Amino acid sequence: IVLLLVLLPEKRIGNIFNYLKNSTLTSTGIGMLWIVIGNIGVITLIAILSMTIIAIPLAVLLVIAYLVSFLVSVGVVARWLGESIASKLNICQASVWQSVMIGCFVIELPVIISVIPGAGSLLGLLSVIVLITTHCIGTGAIIGCKFGSNG
Repeated sequence: IVLLLVLLPEKRIGNIFNYLKNSTLTSTGIGMLWIVIGNIGVITLIAILSMTIIAIPLAVLLVIAYLVSFLVSVGVVARWLGESIASKLNICQASVWQSVMIGCFVIELPVIISVIPGAGSLLGLLSVIVLITTHCIGTGAIIGCKFGSNG
């Protein structure tokens, strides 16, 4: 996730992050709509494109774009969450890297704990819920700020 945030234009990622910071509830609402309606449309489009030999490369590109948007959404939410936690813990001016790492750790904490023997499958379910919520909020921020073009 960190490498992806480095490779993408910083201005666009910053715009997405600022949009998420300023309108979290709007991002969540847009993300919920995307999870319910948009995913069905993307999966249907990938299936239709995969049926013809000529359009298979387009389907592959669509899958890659979808995975990149997923990683960006998780990265942006991890940065937002990391900065929130860093400010609560009085960590003075945590860098972007520190914020993303703190956020990724918190997002992945249920997965880490669920690996421990005897932790139960409830934490596995919690980790899926956390990841879907993260994706929902981040994708809502990406769509809400028009893929980083609005500042």
